[in-house]
Amino acid sequence: MNLYILPSLIALIVNAFLGVYVLYRNPKKIENRVFVLLMVAFVIWNLGESLLISAVDKEMSLIYARIEWIGVSFLGCIYLHLSLSFPRKRKILENKLIYPALYLPGFIFLYLTWATDLLISGVQSTYWTPYYQTYGFVFILYSIYFEIALFIGLYLFWKSYRTSNRNIEKKQAEYMLIATSIPIIGGSITNVILPAMEIYIFPIAGFLTAIMAVIIAYAIVKYRLMSLMPMALENVVGGMTDGVIITDAFGYIVRVNPSIEQMLRIELDIKGQKFEEAMYSLSSNVINFDELKKTLDEANAFPDRILNSQIILKKSKKQILDVIISPVKNEKGGIMGQITIFHDITEREQAEKALKESEKALKESEKALREKVDELEKFNKMMIGRELKMVELKKRIKELEERLKLK
Repeated sequence: MNLYILPSLIALIVNAFLGVYVLYRNPKKIENRVFVLLMVAFVIWNLGESLLISAVDKEMSLIYARIEWIGVSFLGCIYLHLSLSFPRKRKILENKLIYPALYLPGFIFLYLTWATDLLISGVQSTYWTPYYQTYGFVFILYSIYFEIALFIGLYLFWKSYRTSNRNIEKKQAEYMLIATSIPIIGGSITNVILPAMEIYIFPIAGFLTAIMAVIIAYAIVKYRLMSLMPMALENVVGGMTDGVIITDAFGYIVRVNPSIEQMLRIELDIKGQKFEEAMYSLSSNVINFDELKKTLDEANAFPDRILNSQIILKKSKKQILDVIISPVKNEKGGIMGQITIFHDITEREQAEKALKESEKALKESEKALREKVDELEKFNKMMIGRELKMVELKKRIKELEERLKLK
């Protein structure tokens, strides 16, 4: 057995396992799906390289080399896709035309690999295997494209790390930056730069991808909200009558409780969706959606703030929900995500409204009664005045009568 096959086999097993594990943890997150796509490319690369190193037939070794390049052709494309999947760049992916632009180079190199000898020109003997691929002049073009794609990806991860105001987002970008630098630096030398100069040494990039995958998978699994949520809290959230939605640092929903389904009339499979997108899907059922959108924008811009708002749902009777968005922090004060609580205050609002109407009616009754009392007082004063005048008039008449008698 050729012992030089061991690094490729180890990388094959590690990359396959981590790809399945990360997909199992959260198949709806775009970062996880693109990471799995990268692992598939790595596995094909590792498989082809393993078969090539162990090959004893020249014709089969050429086929194995081309199998290896099914994965290698798309590495630059997928890595760019992964770097664009991070939150601060994800809006770019909303444009569907970006996908043909991303993956077209991969299909071109794949075609040149199998249909021509412009990329893989043949095989030759090396000290680690009887047959190893040699390259044509197109390999220079591939090398240039590959290095540009990798360094663009590195720059995007570095930019996410520098500009993010969320601790968990910075951590993930930091791990991606460190992890991808390992095969880029080591692999570029042994698998790209030296072969382009027709200098062949044992290629270590395939094995380095396993180290990269371990670091990335660790970052994806470690820096997620649910891994830090105790089971007791899970039970409390699940039993709450208030609706609860918990998101991670990137705004993706990681936990919802059953109450939210009845309250908002949405399905519980929103887990893994973007919180904003799930809320925007309610726009046709929310009367004051502009107010909700303003709150969501503010929560996205200032994740460390506690925000309060209300939404009014269109149902047979208007339903009013009090919405509180609060940050979830770790022991160091870093923001790991947000928790949003929806509390039905319809009955309270109706009671307050009825109380206000009663108070208004009472005030109007008091005003009407006061006006009546004022009228009675005026009338009373008027009547008393008339009686006094009558007494005075009678007195004067009596005086006149007495004077007439004296005359």
